Amino acid sequence: MADVNKTITIVIAEAIAPDVINAYASEFNFESDPSGDTKAQFALRMFTEQAQAGIRSTYKSYMTAQGALAAQVQADEDSLNITVS
Repeated sequence: MADVNKTITIVIAEAIAPDVINAYASEFNFESDPSGDTKAQFALRMFTEQAQAGIRSTYKSYMTAQGALAAQVQADEDSLNITVS
């Protein structure tokens, strides 16, 4: 299977863009960021990291559930080997 690639465009109305940038700067402590980014670059990086974390979390939850299902099926099969006499 090939990699999944998607280009995403996020449009923030000009009227609220400064507040969105300030919100991300405040939420993620822009003042303590040593990267040298501008506030807007920092906000974009934080948004990207949040999106990535969300995708990873969804994937891990799914894979954990799949593993639990497989373990349940195996336990069901193994339990047929239990006898009481």
